[in-house]
Amino acid sequence: MTEFSAETAYLFRHALVREAAYELQPPGERGKLHALALAIIEDLCGGAPGIESPKWSDRFEPHGTDPYALELAEHAELAGEQASGRAALYLYRAAKFESHGFRHQSALNLFTKLAVHPGASDYMRAVAYLDGGMLHYRLSDLPAAMESFDRATELIDPERDVAGYIVLKSNRTIVESHSDNGPQVAAAHKEAAEFWAGRGDVKKQMLSMINYAVWHCEKGDHDVARETLQEVVARAREAGYRRAEDAAVGTLAMLDSIDGRLAEAEAGLNRAIEIARESRNLPVELSWTCSLANLYRQQDRLELAERTYRGVIERAASNGLDARREFAEAYLAIVLVQAGRLGDARQLWEPAWAATVARNDAYTTMHMRGGMNHTLKLAGLPPLSEDGVLPA
Repeated sequence: MTEFSAETAYLFRHALVREAAYELQPPGERGKLHALALAIIEDLCGGAPGIESPKWSDRFEPHGTDPYALELAEHAELAGEQASGRAALYLYRAAKFESHGFRHQSALNLFTKLAVHPGASDYMRAVAYLDGGMLHYRLSDLPAAMESFDRATELIDPERDVAGYIVLKSNRTIVESHSDNGPQVAAAHKEAAEFWAGRGDVKKQMLSMINYAVWHCEKGDHDVARETLQEVVARAREAGYRRAEDAAVGTLAMLDSIDGRLAEAEAGLNRAIEIARESRNLPVELSWTCSLANLYRQQDRLELAERTYRGVIERAASNGLDARREFAEAYLAIVLVQAGRLGDARQLWEPAWAATVARNDAYTTMHMRGGMNHTLKLAGLPPLSEDGVLPA
């Protein structure tokens, strides 16, 4: 490590005079100061982290530098070209850290920077495009998700990097199922589950099994879906993998709702909400809360359904989750039609419908239209127009 005088080190670290001292340094000395700061922070945090091994694992092992990853990336950037790779490493860590904390927009911004960073390896760039694509998907921007996956395709050789190819194929399948939910979707998720089982990556195997079960839920093969989800719940609890447990418990609750097991459905959704809340996964918590509100609507508990949807709308709006807010507004409009409040419903429905259509999400718009038309029919009203307008 380069030696600096005690005075120089003091000036650099002292909060009140650091900026003034910094501006007095020649550009070459500034780079050395940033290299020093980088080394000091790394030493205090147990050394520099590495890229996960094996690659494409769903594990993200915490590291002492993670809370300071953005600061370290900046120091590495300003230390000069020799630290460019470490700058990319800390961008990678920061993006993963934000993503695992369910701070979707923040993580997406960091993955976008990582994808074009000159110090990033091809693997880092591929992760940036694949993880970034899934964040676009979770934020309901399907075209951006597919564009991101297209960029990942340029970096992943399906013969030399089979694991990367399986991740890419699985991610594409999830998004493509919103416009074509044919049997190829189940086949792709089954292939992924078998691949990750053979590789010993239980976490990725469980997530693929959930996707496989969801397809069978939607296609009416409830026995296969229920058996698969129950297996995932048991495995997730044994492994302490809350993300998979939450997804499986919530999906089982949805299946119970379809099968008329309403008490089990309500208990399951409340449990899924609790797990998401404990994990601080607000987007998923709000999704399950919308499902609970819809269960209340199906039971004609309309006041409770309205109150629950309005709670989702308020929390989604205050956290910048526009897609979640608009989804809740559309389904609250369905509740209001059921309650005979067509005028109030129209004010919510039309902007929410337009925003969802603009995202090119055929799957969600199909279900929104079906739910609204079913409620309009029960109310003795004409169906939605071709472009989704409520009757006068």
